[in-house]
Amino acid sequence: MAQDLRNKYFVRKGAEEEWKDFSSLFDGLRVLSIDGFGETGKALNIYTAQWISDATHEEDFMITTLDEKEEPYVIRENVNLSLTFIVSNRYASTYVDIRKVHDDFIKYIGGSDIYVRSTYQEKEVRCAMLDGYKPTTTKLKRGINSYIMGTVTLHTLDLPTDISVVHVGDLYIGFGGVSVGSLSDITSLINVQHYNVSSAAGSYSIVCPQNSYLWICTSGTIEGVTANGFEVPMSGTRTVGDLHCYRTANSLISHTMTFTIIAMESQEEESQT
Repeated sequence: MAQDLRNKYFVRKGAEEEWKDFSSLFDGLRVLSIDGFGETGKALNIYTAQWISDATHEEDFMITTLDEKEEPYVIRENVNLSLTFIVSNRYASTYVDIRKVHDDFIKYIGGSDIYVRSTYQEKEVRCAMLDGYKPTTTKLKRGINSYIMGTVTLHTLDLPTDISVVHVGDLYIGFGGVSVGSLSDITSLINVQHYNVSSAAGSYSIVCPQNSYLWICTSGTIEGVTANGFEVPMSGTRTVGDLHCYRTANSLISHTMTFTIIAMESQEEESQT
């Protein structure tokens, strides 16, 4: 589902800027897919001719570009990417104006050239929105079920380059009862968020339902959890497969919870610096 698409698609304006998850820039937005990285464009510098008297169907051709060794090679036009997204309060940390988030997103990606990165395709590229745009589906005034979906065409301004993506482990955050016993229990937690990360350390925000326990399940080891500068009491570790699962000692009231995970890995790194 769309909640699991965090940490998959990233964007930045300048070549030296930090990569940002689309979801972190626009609360309530999920990029569902970016297609086209593997496509090849039409050849630009090769010319062919077939003679009507040639029974072998062999064509004459000329390639106009030579490489450093004076050997011909074909240049191909840049391709288009299709970015499909949804904006919904289902994916927001708090209530948002769906139409405003949608419009701000389109202004952001359409206002200049941008760089996009896909950890699915393990590629990144500089591109720009050249074609016009309109939403594919607009369903508003339906409460939590309201949403806007759209597909944006982005023209690549250079060739996509490969990136090295290493997924060291999984992190699941969500709300549930007093225990979890299987991976299915973890992936079915209320408002569950899934990340592929090398360390669970960092700050997170999630909507807490009434009278539920916060669960943190990670491939790593957690040292502690804090919120607003205070320690959040956690119960002991439960092992589910390869995941270490931690639960708040007490159930929590309904609110948007922002907290920081302190992981063993992050503290070890700090002690070495």
